Amino acid sequence: MGNVHILDTNIANRIAAGEVVERPSGVVKELVENSIDAGATRIEVRIKQGGIEEIQVIDNGCGMDREDALLAFERHATSKIQQESDLWNIHTLGFRGEALPSIASVSDVELTTCNGEVSTHIRINNGKLLESGSGVFRQGTHVIVRELFYAIPARLKHLKAIPYEASQVSDIITKLALANPNIAFVLYSDDKEVFRSSGNHDYTTLLYAVYGKEVAKAAVPLEVSDDDFKISGYICLPTVTRSNRKHIMTFMNTRLVVSYYLQSAILNGYQEYIPEKRYPMVFVNIEMSANLVDVNVHPSKWEVRLSKEKQLYGLLENAIKDTLRMHMHKQGSLISDPIWKEESVLSGYVPKIEQPALFDKEYKSSIVADSAPIVVKIELPKPVIQKQYVENTEVFVEKKVTNVEKEPAIVEKTEGNVEKLVQESVNEIPFEVIGQLHGSYILASNVDGLVIIDQHAANERIRYEEVRKALEESQIAVQPLLMPYVISISRSMMLHYEQLEASMQTLGFTIDRFGETEILVREVPLWMQVENEERFILDLLERMEDNKKNDITLLKKDALATLACHTSVRFNHNLSKEEMEETIRRLMKCENPYHCPHGRPTYIVYEDSKLRKLFERG
Repeated sequence: MGNVHILDTNIANRIAAGEVVERPSGVVKELVENSIDAGATRIEVRIKQGGIEEIQVIDNGCGMDREDALLAFERHATSKIQQESDLWNIHTLGFRGEALPSIASVSDVELTTCNGEVSTHIRINNGKLLESGSGVFRQGTHVIVRELFYAIPARLKHLKAIPYEASQVSDIITKLALANPNIAFVLYSDDKEVFRSSGNHDYTTLLYAVYGKEVAKAAVPLEVSDDDFKISGYICLPTVTRSNRKHIMTFMNTRLVVSYYLQSAILNGYQEYIPEKRYPMVFVNIEMSANLVDVNVHPSKWEVRLSKEKQLYGLLENAIKDTLRMHMHKQGSLISDPIWKEESVLSGYVPKIEQPALFDKEYKSSIVADSAPIVVKIELPKPVIQKQYVENTEVFVEKKVTNVEKEPAIVEKTEGNVEKLVQESVNEIPFEVIGQLHGSYILASNVDGLVIIDQHAANERIRYEEVRKALEESQIAVQPLLMPYVISISRSMMLHYEQLEASMQTLGFTIDRFGETEILVREVPLWMQVENEERFILDLLERMEDNKKNDITLLKKDALATLACHTSVRFNHNLSKEEMEETIRRLMKCENPYHCPHGRPTYIVYEDSKLRKLFERG
């Protein structure tokens, strides 16, 4: 007896806070969802130090009277569920009644609210009521959360760097804005405005505010319905893709949900149009009867259970396929756009892009005027790697010509010199090039037999080791661009711009801010040899955004991994005999010339004995 007891209310609230509130962005999500449920048409969010020091959420919703305001801080208190049947008919975002008491149990909270008649002010510090009385405020609610987790050091130490936490808040706000284009959102970080939406239902303008011009131009409307579901939103044409799934957003009755089942339907819809390991940008809202979805699965309400999943899967997949077909038409010739040329599965398709009037104006013509002077800045004490290969080629050719043409007597008289010459030739290029197969394989011969070299895999190994060596030795040659690249990035990424700038500088890039959602790339490293430089840089930035610790070793690995992905353009490319010999020569200088960075073989050898058997020569 006496071993079982009821937990103290404050302890129970702190346990609940562990599920509901993991970091500042979780607090912002819960408070903003309450504002949306209160019918707000304008929501202002202010954070300091990534939300760790302070979070403010101000709305113009319906507000509360004093009794409701006090009751809202009790566990399981809610205005959204009256009886058991309401659990299967939920039309609101917050309904558990856990958010406010959980937040108040791990921070210092002030709430001022007005329902149009009575204004109320309440302050609760780490679960203890300190103030309760009248306040002065227009209709709506103003919540201030200070010193989040300060009383719980174990929770506080698990938060990430301030720029990361700020970017997570920005990410949540932009997602909620995309789910609610009828609501005007504004976000301030350390008193600086970082995001604003108009709330005028114009989704193209909203996409422009969140992602910039390129994404807004590529977005096309999606709309389809059946007896149970209505799907609406925007999908981006395959001219714009990303390296991860983060920009596939699905909303159910304006609630942002994470559903890998629906993501699978979306990816299947794009399957014919985008290459492997590239992901589309999709923003769709699915309207349905509330009794078809169970949102009471997880405290954070990200995950849901859905009835008639197969029906919705087919509807969504086919809608995306049909929409893409409608905006793209087939042509007999290959695509001239380098973005499409790189994605070989798209050969034969071109996009039809209707540009909104928003983009009719010439875009930032001052780029050329602001570009850096054309001066090559090289930190390497030795010649650039690419140049060094050319010099080695010249030396080898010169040796070969000199020994054969000018001193034939040496070959006849001195066996030692002949052996030395043969050994030098083998060290330079051990194979004799025969030709190329289908623009993809180099055919050569050696003393053993026929050698087949995968030029794509060989090039991946060459580039991988070149860049790895340059990064490890910090010998990075860079070159200014005559026409700097303008790269559109998300606002959440821009929030830790200084960290990205330092990381890019480590890899040989020089970037500058250029507007609210764009950066200017002024210098690039000479190791960056890819077909589509702008997309390569964007993929690299996204990998860096996910690198929360800003670890230099991880950054270099990310650069190498991104480079390996983008070297695929070297497949299906016709090479001259000199280029094939140069590829073999560079491959043979690698530490591991036998496999690409992914473990695939770079070449195979068919021995003469095997060939004889194939041709029945015994």
